[in-house]
Amino acid sequence: MRRILGLFTHNWKLKVFSLLISVGLFYFVRNDKDTEGTLVVEIEYVNPPEGQVLLNELVRSVKLGIRGPWMGVRKFDGETYREKLVVDLSRIRADRYDLDPTLFRLPKGIRVVSILPQYLPVRMEQRLERTVPVTLKIDSNRNFTVTETALEPSRIKLSGPKSVVLSFPSLPLAPYTVTKEGTQEFSLELPELPASLQTTPAVKEIRVRVVVEKAITSRQFSRIPITVRGFKGKYSLEPKTVDVTIEGSRKGLANLTPASIVPYIEVGRKPTEKELYLPILLQKLPAEFHTRVMPTQIKIKLLP
Repeated sequence: MRRILGLFTHNWKLKVFSLLISVGLFYFVRNDKDTEGTLVVEIEYVNPPEGQVLLNELVRSVKLGIRGPWMGVRKFDGETYREKLVVDLSRIRADRYDLDPTLFRLPKGIRVVSILPQYLPVRMEQRLERTVPVTLKIDSNRNFTVTETALEPSRIKLSGPKSVVLSFPSLPLAPYTVTKEGTQEFSLELPELPASLQTTPAVKEIRVRVVVEKAITSRQFSRIPITVRGFKGKYSLEPKTVDVTIEGSRKGLANLTPASIVPYIEVGRKPTEKELYLPILLQKLPAEFHTRVMPTQIKIKLLP
């Protein structure tokens, strides 16, 4: 045991001195050789041009491949460098900012051998403001008609890249289907817009007010005299009048007058029978109307 201990304690000062020399020689030789490592450099963007807007997300850091003495590279390998790369946006004339080793101020002896990415995409476009209408398509059937539609707000100001703003001539809401009559109030969401667009007012929903009426209604015309066509002699009718019911739009029915309702029968010039039962016809009305005549036929008696 003493012999083993003596190996470490005998001339220990000389042994420690030798160890220090060995370590020093190791670092001296190691530092004399180049080695490679990586370094992260953050980016700071300054001076955005007035009246311009960015179209893409900015790259916030780059990764450098560095080469140099072992001691220097070892100090920075995998770390984030203390000095940021400052990019002046007002001086960019293309859609990219090319990177080269001269842009990075690294300690003496450390050089850049690779840059990832090799350039910074910086796409800018003129800012445009434009006010566009909010639109709503209402789906309905022939049984209903929309008499009033109100949107609040009805117009939205868009602000953003010119090409993006011009791609929205209006802001269409989701279609709305009418299922009943009356006044209906509700909210609809605005369509999803690109992140580069700002809206004024900054709303996400549009308040909607719709007034719906029944599109098909009816109107009755009573005791309308019957006209006889084709026969010039004397006759008697039973009955002499009919009731006519007409279905159609409120507006169309409001414009009808009793004079426009003409029920009639067709009789030949020389009928062979003295008594006839004939269907009642109605002078042609606009196609939007549906008619019903009561009774549907009458008795005509030819007189001498």
